[in-house]
Amino acid sequence: MKQILILLSLVFLFPFCLSAEEQALQAYSPQVTFSIGSRFGTTKGKFKKVRVENFQAAQGQAKIVIETKSIDTDNSSRDDHLRNEDFFDCKKYPTAVFLLQSLQKEKSYYNASGTLTLHGKTKKVSFRVRKTGKPEDTAGVYKGNFSLDRTEYGISYNSFINPIDKMVQMTVSLVVK
Repeated sequence: MKQILILLSLVFLFPFCLSAEEQALQAYSPQVTFSIGSRFGTTKGKFKKVRVENFQAAQGQAKIVIETKSIDTDNSSRDDHLRNEDFFDCKKYPTAVFLLQSLQKEKSYYNASGTLTLHGKTKKVSFRVRKTGKPEDTAGVYKGNFSLDRTEYGISYNSFINPIDKMVQMTVSLVVK
């Protein structure tokens, strides 16, 4: 009977011991930036309000929530246009959400995969992530880049005078410590 209790204790407590170590890791300073080209040049911007929810380092999972109205391209007139129905339609779609479902270690990088919900549409997204910091530590700065076709998310506005590229270059970064 004593052996069964010890075995049951190990089976049920061991996972909690591991997760307690991993739960000590927290995600900070999420940043989402972008750039997109047009006839008149490249527009760069960022979202000022980004938060991480349900961060689980051990499982490589997180929920990154972006408040679309927090878009900032350093041009208030353009930002107001990006917030309206032609682009983000922030009143109808106040957030964009990236659900990180997997973060797999490769040689010198990680493969991140999950889903991005933007403008009411959800698509699978995969991209490489680089980490700075000690290779043996989970803590560090994780940064990944990927391209997305804005028209696949129903953002298809274009201008005759200043045609806008379909592809948007995205960068996501996160500090884990």
